[in-house]
Amino acid sequence: MKRARPHRLKTEKFRMPAEQQWPAQRAGDLTASVIGALFGLHPRETAGGLFAKLTGVKGLDREDNAVMEHGRELEPLVAKYFLRDHVGWKVTKARVYVRAPMLRFGATPDFFLIDDQGRRGVLEAKTTTPKRFAEEWTDQTPPTWIALQCLSQMILTRAEIGWVSVLIDDGWKFQRHHYPIPRHEAAERRILDAVTQFWADVAAGREPKYDYVRDASLLPVLYPHHVAGKVVDWRGDNELPAKLDELEQLKAEIAEKTERKEAIETELKFKMADAEAAVVTGWRITNREQHRKEHTVKASDFRVLRIAREKAKEAA
Repeated sequence: MKRARPHRLKTEKFRMPAEQQWPAQRAGDLTASVIGALFGLHPRETAGGLFAKLTGVKGLDREDNAVMEHGRELEPLVAKYFLRDHVGWKVTKARVYVRAPMLRFGATPDFFLIDDQGRRGVLEAKTTTPKRFAEEWTDQTPPTWIALQCLSQMILTRAEIGWVSVLIDDGWKFQRHHYPIPRHEAAERRILDAVTQFWADVAAGREPKYDYVRDASLLPVLYPHHVAGKVVDWRGDNELPAKLDELEQLKAEIAEKTERKEAIETELKFKMADAEAAVVTGWRITNREQHRKEHTVKASDFRVLRIAREKAKEAA
């Protein structure tokens, strides 16, 4: 696996005439916005999801939503507030997609900037809520996946400096924080090595280690149908019997707790009789009628996982 050097990367640029009009090349590239997934650090993307998407599996693209649209609408305001705190700097909207074709690695910077010393760089604009800021950011550092995103943009644009600027929107006013992202040779080497390894794995058909919590939604897309007559032999897997025992125990505990939960709820309903509401110190309880419109469930095919212990004769 040949290692690429950041300062020797051959890059190409594509103009973007308007927001969200991505060049066709972007669809087949690893991009800076999801690079954190290769290190298990991205909040919405995983290495397994990237592998599936970039090997041609359909139905995995994230749909645009109101939160993403709101963030784009606030982008110019992020730049405006950044300039208030950095008088004499220049910030311009970056309407380009930059990629390293040999690595199939690209980035779409939010803004280009020039500081008061004439150094050129990139500015990554983010928006968040007070709650998410408290959970994911500090006053000194942005989330690591965002720092990696900015650093990837710096590699591809050969920027001298990089900044991340975030607006914290509580619905009434904005707070802002700005974070310098320095060039870091070791971190840049890890990014490029991870990109190179990812594409080497794709070429060899080596799937990444799946995240069994976050990648659950991939299953119906990757394996929607069973193959009739196909059986896998796991008798040599020493870990599975313990996991199956644990699963059986968890199911029993869930059933017991569900039964107890339903018993308490039924007791409350009997005690309320035909009352609409009940008041208990520290609690408010309602039991109102709700109308559900008639609807038809469309026919569909899906796989069902069933697990049962073998009887002694079957095991023998």
